[in-house]
Amino acid sequence: MPAEFYYSFQNKYPSEQLAVPVDANVKYKKEVTCIKWKNVPEAKVMVECSDGTWYTADHAIVTVSLGVLKDKAQSLFCPALPPQKLNAIKVR
Repeated sequence: MPAEFYYSFQNKYPSEQLAVPVDANVKYKKEVTCIKWKNVPEAKVMVECSDGTWYTADHAIVTVSLGVLKDKAQSLFCPALPPQKLNAIKVR
């Protein structure tokens, strides 16, 4: 991976005291097969991985290439993303 990737996790934003403690919650080398979500603020996100593990969180950050998102968006999210989001993915 490029050095910039590691650099971003070493620096705390906006400062060391105010940084969100995400380092312990970042999962590497985990193939995600399903992201279960609801479009309501109090709902949790559940992420299923190909090895059978599940993770539950208030939020999930998906960092895949646009090509992967175009290929997998229809099947990755349950329920499916709203039509306007799917259209935005297709158009790019």
